[in-house]
Amino acid sequence: MSDLELEGSPAVALADYDSIARVYDLWASCDPASKPCWDFYRREVTRHGGVCLEVGVGTGAVMLGAGPTVAHYYGIDLSRSMLAELETKRASLPPLPFSYTLIHGDVRQIRLSGPPPTLAIVPFRTVGHFLTADSRIALLRHLREICAPGARCILDHYKFNLKWAQQHDRVTRWMGEGTINGQTFVLSDTYAYDFARREMECLLCVEEIARHGTVVNKRYSAFRFSWLEDDEVYRYAEIAGWRVEQRWGDFEYSDFSGDAKDQVWLLRAP
Repeated sequence: MSDLELEGSPAVALADYDSIARVYDLWASCDPASKPCWDFYRREVTRHGGVCLEVGVGTGAVMLGAGPTVAHYYGIDLSRSMLAELETKRASLPPLPFSYTLIHGDVRQIRLSGPPPTLAIVPFRTVGHFLTADSRIALLRHLREICAPGARCILDHYKFNLKWAQQHDRVTRWMGEGTINGQTFVLSDTYAYDFARREMECLLCVEEIARHGTVVNKRYSAFRFSWLEDDEVYRYAEIAGWRVEQRWGDFEYSDFSGDAKDQVWLLRAP
């Protein structure tokens, strides 16, 4: 059974995914980190079971792959179009083995009318859309307030590579191409870094290609994003009322180290 709730109104536009909802799955699949990331969260959600809340549910990469141990699933997103894509995908699949509620709005403002989550997840670098320390603390604090006692929270981000960023600053990168409903799309990214502010703007170019090779439509979508220093989450978790239980360096549960490519955090509430 599904419910659709419209809760609150975004205080801050974290990113406009409405403009790319149609091509989001293709774009994300061009990132080699997407599959191990989503596989990890599907495993964790299924292993934990109970009531799960996902921040940035998007088109349902995690939710639609979760197992029958889940009792209820809250999927929260700022983009109505992404939620619509999720529902379209879900309608083409067998019924989910759990009930769910999709919520359009800013997670920092929502109130849940159903059972409190025992697990909250913030997957695939979604925390990077919260651009300031205060906004990240507000996110974690609100999750702590609406989750059950003893709940867990899992979030991730890449480990920032300064050398790579300097080499790719304002350099357009071909991401990939694919076909959606018979239409061919070519995608490219350009990252413009503000190293002093620890932010970047990602400019996504989406080109629609006709069968004879002509570009029939070309559009750009821009997203602001920030990155985390290695130990930031320890401070945020303490302020927000969580305890860091584990930190991994990838989605295969390797210990975090200086040469890790990712930061994957497991937090627990009192």
